[in-house]
Amino acid sequence: MGMHGQRRGGLGAQSLLTSLMVVLTAGGCGDAPVTVDTRAARLLGTGGTPPVPELVADIWPGDSDSNPTTLTNVNGTLYFEATESLYGGQPWKSDGTAAGTVRLRAISSLPSAGPTSFTAVGGTVYFSADDGWSGRELWKTDGTQAGTVIVENIYVGTAGSGATTHSNPSWLTPMNGTLYFTATDSVGTDRLWKSNGTDWGTTAVQLYTWYEAGASSWLTNLNGTLVYVSSTANLGFELWRSDGTQAGTALIKDFNPGSGSFVPPYIPPLLTVSNGSIFFKGNDGTSGFELWKTDGTQAGTLLVRDIWPGAGGSYPSELVDVNGTLFFIATDAAGEELWKSDGTQAGTVRINDIWPGHLWSSPSSLTAVGNTVYFLADDGVSGRELWKTDGTEAGTVRVRDLRPGAASPSLTSLTAVGSTLFFVADDGVSGKELWKTDGTQAGTVRVKDIWPGALGSSPSSLVHRNGVLYFAADDGVYGREPWMSDGTDAGTVLLRNIHTTPRNSYPAFMMDLNGTLLFTATSGVYGRELWKTDGTVAGTVPVKDINPGPASASPTAFVRVDDTLYFAADDGTSGAELWKTDGTQAGTVRVKDIRPGATGSLDLLNVVLARVGRTLYFAADDGVSGRELWKTDGTQAGTVRVRDIRAGATGALGVGVPALGSAGGVLYFAADDGVSGTEPWKTDGTEAGTVRVRDLYPSAGSSYPMRFTEVAGTLFFIATDYLAGYELWKSDGTEAGTVRVKDIYPGSNFSFPDNFLVVGATLYFTADDGSSGREPWKSDGTQAGTVRVRDIAPGTANASVSGLTSYKGRVFFSASEGVNGSELWATDGTEAGTVRVKDIRPGAAGSSPQGLQVIGDTLIFSAFSAASGGADVWQTDGTEEGTRLFLAMPGTGVNRPNGFLLMGDTLYFQGSDGTHGAELWRARNVLDVTPPTVTCPTPVVASATGPRGAVVDFPPATASDDGPASPALSYSHPSGSLFPLGATSVTVTARDAAGNSATCAFGVTVRDTTAPDLVCPADVAALATADAGATVEYPAAAASDAVSSATVAYSQASGTTFPVGMTVVTVTATDDAGNASSCAFSVTVTDTAPPAITCPEDVSAEATSAAGAAVPYPAAAATGTGAVPVTYSHVSGSVFPMGATPVTATARDERGRMATCGFTVTVRDTTPPTLVCPANLIVEATGANGAAVDFPEATASDRVSEFVTLSYSRARGAVFPLGMTGVFVSAWDDAGNLKTCSFRVTVRDATQPQARLPH
Repeated sequence: MGMHGQRRGGLGAQSLLTSLMVVLTAGGCGDAPVTVDTRAARLLGTGGTPPVPELVADIWPGDSDSNPTTLTNVNGTLYFEATESLYGGQPWKSDGTAAGTVRLRAISSLPSAGPTSFTAVGGTVYFSADDGWSGRELWKTDGTQAGTVIVENIYVGTAGSGATTHSNPSWLTPMNGTLYFTATDSVGTDRLWKSNGTDWGTTAVQLYTWYEAGASSWLTNLNGTLVYVSSTANLGFELWRSDGTQAGTALIKDFNPGSGSFVPPYIPPLLTVSNGSIFFKGNDGTSGFELWKTDGTQAGTLLVRDIWPGAGGSYPSELVDVNGTLFFIATDAAGEELWKSDGTQAGTVRINDIWPGHLWSSPSSLTAVGNTVYFLADDGVSGRELWKTDGTEAGTVRVRDLRPGAASPSLTSLTAVGSTLFFVADDGVSGKELWKTDGTQAGTVRVKDIWPGALGSSPSSLVHRNGVLYFAADDGVYGREPWMSDGTDAGTVLLRNIHTTPRNSYPAFMMDLNGTLLFTATSGVYGRELWKTDGTVAGTVPVKDINPGPASASPTAFVRVDDTLYFAADDGTSGAELWKTDGTQAGTVRVKDIRPGATGSLDLLNVVLARVGRTLYFAADDGVSGRELWKTDGTQAGTVRVRDIRAGATGALGVGVPALGSAGGVLYFAADDGVSGTEPWKTDGTEAGTVRVRDLYPSAGSSYPMRFTEVAGTLFFIATDYLAGYELWKSDGTEAGTVRVKDIYPGSNFSFPDNFLVVGATLYFTADDGSSGREPWKSDGTQAGTVRVRDIAPGTANASVSGLTSYKGRVFFSASEGVNGSELWATDGTEAGTVRVKDIRPGAAGSSPQGLQVIGDTLIFSAFSAASGGADVWQTDGTEEGTRLFLAMPGTGVNRPNGFLLMGDTLYFQGSDGTHGAELWRARNVLDVTPPTVTCPTPVVASATGPRGAVVDFPPATASDDGPASPALSYSHPSGSLFPLGATSVTVTARDAAGNSATCAFGVTVRDTTAPDLVCPADVAALATADAGATVEYPAAAASDAVSSATVAYSQASGTTFPVGMTVVTVTATDDAGNASSCAFSVTVTDTAPPAITCPEDVSAEATSAAGAAVPYPAAAATGTGAVPVTYSHVSGSVFPMGATPVTATARDERGRMATCGFTVTVRDTTPPTLVCPANLIVEATGANGAAVDFPEATASDRVSEFVTLSYSRARGAVFPLGMTGVFVSAWDDAGNLKTCSFRVTVRDATQPQARLPH
């Protein structure tokens, strides 16, 4: 897909942003400022190693696509549409060289001008395009920029309609030096026009009024006469002719009288010139659609042949002329097959019944190469493959089975270049690539594997020019660009890399799930899927390819509940449904297929998941009840509709983004019950508890409530009633307590409060009161307390306030006062306290801060600065001095950094550098999380100076840090203080400026000289009772002291859990003086063996029906600790389908440890059908050759296959000769099992001859 933008970080750059709602607690209401957190903010990157931006992984490498389309060879010059970095789809031309491949002109202000239908008349090339001002009109070019101009604005719209009016020139056809086409003018008629390339010379040929003229199409030049399809009010679509004048433009004849259509206007009639006539598909109302021809006159318009008599018709299609012979596709009793015609009834014949019988080979893509016609067909054996014909049955053969077996190679784009046919095919190994053929099997080869691997380059828009093939392809490096080929590998090369902007994976929705970084990203291999990263290239991988291949699951609307992340995604089979993940591939599963089939119950563009407690609410359409409110607990059974509020298929939650929000543990939402309009509702999760809160707009009118937000237990939202427009409302969940807070813009106008931010009991938002423009406001829920914070852009101008974010007690946001552009502002809730933090980029351009997010103790955001042409990452502590550049992005990427997520000391975000597109970046060491180093003095031993101990002095500890300042030291016991008898631990704490701390400890011992006597118990042994080990009790140690009582302590207490292995228990006896002695013994816990399991041998069984067979199998043998039950993925004795089914057996011991093994159950059909032949027959001869015998049919059945194929050695009704003839009957089932039988047919002559006497 082509993605392009402006300079790196430009305002027009495409990006995917994650949304963030910050809810903090702060005081204040009314005009009082919020309580400001005066703690010193800690700026990022102040440690010893400055952070730098680093690319984590280039998820979607290579350049973007120029997407060349509508490649057309016009007089030896290649014309096409292409996209480059600064322009959308514009007209280009090429002479076959890179230097000669240039843009004609950037003609459109739209993302794409969409030039199409390049057609030459003499030296002028005409085409259709939309310049964004005049709509889609007729253009011309002489191959120069100056000569590429609009011919005439045919459909001039009303004032202000601009590019919304289009004449849509179509069917551009040259004839007699003039261009003919169809177009729609201001009258609204799609009719026939002509042009000589000038404004005055571009006129309507059909001058019908709007109610007379109908759509015209399929313009065809027949020897200087224009034949085309058109209609009027009273006629269907018929054949018309024109010599370019109004008088010479007339209906040839109403062949299908009345309003019936002779020629289908939308199903391609494909008017094809052959042998001086135009052949087409026509319906005269009697014979159905059949093959007709015309020379442009009524008399010369004839039915060639009624191929399939009756009103159904043969529906001829894909008419191709080959040197005067018309090849086409038609349907008769033999199915849809290949036909040819010389223009006569007798000469219109089926060439070959490729798939014999009533089945259809459905030929398509007829392409002439010399006298040979190539096409695609399915013979019922080899799948849809490439065929060719010379017009004879014998000469109609398959060229090569590119993908052996019944699979088809998806052939497309058959294109002739000289005597070679080029085409696109997928051989099942290399993906869709460019192939060629000379008509032989050996000469049918892949030209080049442009994008190696299974994806393929998917060539498209194949066209020949001067003996060379041109096409669009994607090699995985340069994106989809124009290529050329002379039919050789070396000669198949990129013509020009037009769009050099790198591709973007657009990582977004970055989330920390249990220490794993999850995000969404797009790649050419997987589409847009859920990814994860460990910070390395190898570790940046999709969590699961939900929609397999390059298709996108487009996961969105992420909500975390405990350790599970919920989201919406489309797996390409079940449509958009609710999914969940634990961050692993196996744990990423669909919660429930609410609406079975490909449609899905969710709209990925308008999905919201609202969490109330551990329950998720969302809007879903099950295909029966319409879009209603659902809830889930994460299980399939627990995913249910809450209530069918609006009975029938319409649904109560309508279309668009559903309005959901919670307050006080109750979910509030907007719903339309079909009677009261869309009003606020609430639910406690039960059907009975799902009720309308209040009908704000009585009768069938709707208040359309939205922006449901909880503020200190009260629900705030916006809504409209019959008295005022969208204003601020609140509700306590009762009808009486649901009231408008304030009519900010009085009357029927509306202030439309938006950008809600909750800070404590105050709601901050933006609103327009009709006099001050859209400015920041706040509300405490009262009318008096709902006030404008400050008129930042004086007068009616808007301050462009966005990104409201709470940080350290203030609200920060981006705003412009109308002079300096958008910059970083902050407010404490008062007018005086609402100030610009810093003018980062002085002047009218502004720095345009975006993506404000609190990271650590700092507020970061992206912004432009005077020193850089693109957006970089900035940070602020709320002061002008502390607002500084944090990360300068390298290069000239077009996407501004966004989606910041801090994990540990690493900041992840989306960024670009010009070499790579919008990809996953990081900056390490953004936080100073490194503690200082502290070293304690050696232990100190002192003698007691009295009964209370001793005053002890010790040396100071030393500390160092990677920051500029020395760490501060503190001691749990100061030096020079009194230390009691015994050992005292002194803890030293070193703390750096970032708040990181480290500790060490040393001992100060005041002691006597006698230690207690201590005897430890004997060593203890035990068996493990759990993974953690075993609970072990041991005897107490014996301790005594000659001076005082002894206190005994154990390094691990008796009766606690000891791990597997040997644990040394140290026993310490301490007397009152602090003298201590110790001993040790061991506690050894021995583990038990884990479970083991042995599976039975693979099992084979004979199928008993089409469903397979019920197969019993031997049980697996399991051993282990305690009871070891075994479970199976497929139960023994259950029905196994045809083929091999893997069975997994799992053994689990009483400790929950598991072991698995596997075996295979294979169900085969080896039994032939049951076949019964008819009894032997004796019939009377009816002539010298014997007799025609219509013998009874044999009977056959099979217990597995639904249908059994029968064949006879002699056909029923065939002539059997005199005497005995054996008839052999064969029966095959779907597995190829064969059964035969035979019977005899005896033809005898039992009639006596009659004598004739001579006269």
